[in-house]
Amino acid sequence: MKKLTFRLTLAPIAGTARAATAFAAIGLATTGFAACTPDHGTVYGDASWDPAVLAAKDGVYARLPSAGKLIRVTTDGSYAEVDLGGAQPDTLTLVPGGDAVLVNASWPVCESTKPNLKFLSDCDEDDLTYGHELSLVKDGAVVGTTTEVPYQFNAMAFNADASLAVAYLNFADGAEIDVTGVLNLTEAAFMDLSTSEVHRVAVGFAPENVLFTGDGQKAVVLSRSQVAVVDLASWAVSVTYPLTLSASDVVEPTDVELTPDGTYALVTIANSPNLYVLDLVAESIDIVELDAVPSDLHVDAANDRTIIVYGNSATVDVLEHAYFETSAWELNEPASAIVAAGTANLLFNPGSSYHDVYSFDIASGRLDEYRAENPVDEMFVTEDGAVAIATTRPESSGGSGVSGFYDSYYGLNVFDLATGHTPAALALESAPVGVQLVSEGGVNTAFVLLDGVDQLQQVDLATGSSTTLDLPAPPVGITAIPDGPFVVSHSSALGLLSFYDVASGTFVTASNFATIGLYGERELPRQEVSQ
Repeated sequence: MKKLTFRLTLAPIAGTARAATAFAAIGLATTGFAACTPDHGTVYGDASWDPAVLAAKDGVYARLPSAGKLIRVTTDGSYAEVDLGGAQPDTLTLVPGGDAVLVNASWPVCESTKPNLKFLSDCDEDDLTYGHELSLVKDGAVVGTTTEVPYQFNAMAFNADASLAVAYLNFADGAEIDVTGVLNLTEAAFMDLSTSEVHRVAVGFAPENVLFTGDGQKAVVLSRSQVAVVDLASWAVSVTYPLTLSASDVVEPTDVELTPDGTYALVTIANSPNLYVLDLVAESIDIVELDAVPSDLHVDAANDRTIIVYGNSATVDVLEHAYFETSAWELNEPASAIVAAGTANLLFNPGSSYHDVYSFDIASGRLDEYRAENPVDEMFVTEDGAVAIATTRPESSGGSGVSGFYDSYYGLNVFDLATGHTPAALALESAPVGVQLVSEGGVNTAFVLLDGVDQLQQVDLATGSSTTLDLPAPPVGITAIPDGPFVVSHSSALGLLSFYDVASGTFVTASNFATIGLYGERELPRQEVSQ
């Protein structure tokens, strides 16, 4: 590994902010909005309900797009509309911890001078516009609202105690961004969730990622060709770190992690082997030149090290945080993703043709290799970090016997991280649509939903044995209320949710909640009616 070191003093600029003026040899559940910016031509679409529900501590929140309503369904199966003052819920974001939900909402406004404007059908299309607001909903009611956050901002991050949210534009998911009037592509909007006060801060063109420091005093914002640090006391950019000398060279930062003491921000760059080390105290920049373009990095706080993997190189690097030197371990296959698993870290390559999974313990240097039967799609780890399961997908191997048989099915592979064994490789009837893990009384269990199968599969991860629990209809997803039951969404036109309590082994069902407001004519909810 080659380390290029540039200790740069950042010169003052206007006010209290500073920017680097010298540079050399230059070649942060997340949490985003649940949906993209709405197309107001279809915002009151035909879908009676959106099965992508959010499970908060006080219940499950679901959008009813056809009726333009938001409802809360509680664990006893009852439900009620959340009063948004006539606004349509366009996107939902769960506040970390599940205490509240942020609702990006809109409502139609008719700018016609015609009298008696009451219904949406009364307004000519050319006269129809929309108002927008961001509301905080808790216990089924709005507790705070602001119109200061641009509705196009479709990504959101939170500080450690979830008292502060920041919204910004995310172009990565290919969402269509609506521009009405003027849209500022250089700002992020910080919202105090206790007061709904909003601070809009210019942080650089196209901010893409935001990370808060552990002390809650700063936000590190990645944007095109620079990184900005926002002082959360003054709501001003205190320092900017340019990632290139030339304005014509576009540098796209892709990821950022903070070292455990909050001193350094580690920034990766698209298509570059350079790892930028930003000193947030001395306000300087170092560059560590890696052997390849990193695909993922993870700060192991317990060991004060950073693990780096490469999708196209069968190597895992460990970066220490004193001198930023690296140590390398060779793998048999490349790994592109890292998931924490107790005291170790799992390395794997989702979405590829590779089968290998590695358990890597930094403290001891122990590297255990596991072999999934088919290529890995997703990885899940039990709360105690003792067991991991991988969902796998079919592959065309041309093999025969058991290998050829397994290759034609979706699968579930179980890895015992304590013993290094693979106790079970399960073939699945169809594609998995959701997985939830439970660790209770020393027993680890996976609850798995399969596409088109009206049963919940309960798998003992120690033995691989499974039992089934009947569902009222085929499932489309599974989530969990914090410290509460699982929530299964079903394929049902008028709404169907099942709450499963693991301790009691019982189901409670809520149905037909999508009939709320379904048959009435849509009104102009905040239109002043003139006679």
